[in-house]
Amino acid sequence: MEGGNLVRLVRPVVAKIDGLGNIGRVEGGFGGFLGLDAASLENTSVFDHLTPFEGQRLAKYFVQKADQAIDSMAVPMSFRIDLLGADGKPHPVDVIPTPYEEDGVARGWVVLAIPVATTTAVSTALEAEMAGASRHRVRQLLTQELASERTGWFLLDLPEGGPVTVTGSHDRLDKLAEQLRSDVEAGWVPWEGITETVAAPLDIELAPPETRVALDAHAFTRLVAAPVIAGGKVIATYLHVAPTSCYIHADSIMINVMDRIKKLVDVTSLVLTRWSDQDELTTLAMCDTLTGLANRQAFSAALAERGNDSALIYIDVDSFKRVNDTLGHDAGDKVLCEVAERIVAACRPSDVVARLGGDEFAVLLDQVDLDTAQTIGQRIVESVREPMSVEGCGPVTVSAGLAKLDDDVDPIDDADHAMLRAKRTGRDQLVIA
Repeated sequence: MEGGNLVRLVRPVVAKIDGLGNIGRVEGGFGGFLGLDAASLENTSVFDHLTPFEGQRLAKYFVQKADQAIDSMAVPMSFRIDLLGADGKPHPVDVIPTPYEEDGVARGWVVLAIPVATTTAVSTALEAEMAGASRHRVRQLLTQELASERTGWFLLDLPEGGPVTVTGSHDRLDKLAEQLRSDVEAGWVPWEGITETVAAPLDIELAPPETRVALDAHAFTRLVAAPVIAGGKVIATYLHVAPTSCYIHADSIMINVMDRIKKLVDVTSLVLTRWSDQDELTTLAMCDTLTGLANRQAFSAALAERGNDSALIYIDVDSFKRVNDTLGHDAGDKVLCEVAERIVAACRPSDVVARLGGDEFAVLLDQVDLDTAQTIGQRIVESVREPMSVEGCGPVTVSAGLAKLDDDVDPIDDADHAMLRAKRTGRDQLVIA
């Protein structure tokens, strides 16, 4: 096989570009380059295939190299850039530029362009994560690492106690992603039993009927699952879909593909664990460590987002110092925890209950009229009045103040003053501001 024929059979593209960015001869791109016929790139400008931002970045790179002698340049370093594909959207591509000269004069560049989907590095998603990209964007980049024009990847994020999130590698797969999410939430466990290997082909006939229909709509006849495991638990799963002629055999997965999937799974485990740790720290920062309720900071954040259809109840435990003085602080803490539980039980699931500090609590009621807010406040007072389970503890009561949210008044201050009136006029009651 002659050298020219050999180059035409490689998937990356080799292009000759002059000093003005005009693309001359193009070779390679076997099977299509970002959905484009590689030959269609000839006699176009490289800037026609870039977003304005990437165009400026690329121009700056070449300007910096313009005055540098070719024989003084080190081995060319690759860089990553987004090129516009046939779908008009940017796709990450690794570029290795090498300057060339004719008659001792620098003329331009020979560029090797490798779509990220054909490389084994999982770096784009990590770079985006470290740069502060949204979690949705990072998930997208992870699914695109091994995707191609004809195949698709889905990341099923399975947070403990939280909703399932399904992200697909291509926008055209959005409906299939939604169907996968629905079936997993309904109890489908495609990753079940995959423990000894990184990934395994699934019997597509065992998928839920709605998913089979959605797969058939895209002519996908192959389904592969790759669970992401951390701490002995499946925290996410990749699903790979492809037509029959895909490089992944129906009954097995080639070793080179398995290695790439393993790297993707390992990186994903790292990213999701990092997010879990961040969420835990955020929860701790916004949570009262004694009662598990929201703390003052979290309550203030929730209050800032509510409108005038909300109400606030400020609650103070009556004569709490007596409990601490007679039974000790451990018993006092138990009383506070039981008071917290009773307040939560008297409220609705959508209400925000917080411990503001000491023996003071607050409740933020969203979308509520004054009568309903008063009913909830009265229910709190009556609930706390019931005998406590803490041994040796006598009757415990609370004084509460209720205030509707008003743009012209500080609702916490308003409800606090109402609570103080409740204390001055007999305690163990609710007073409306």
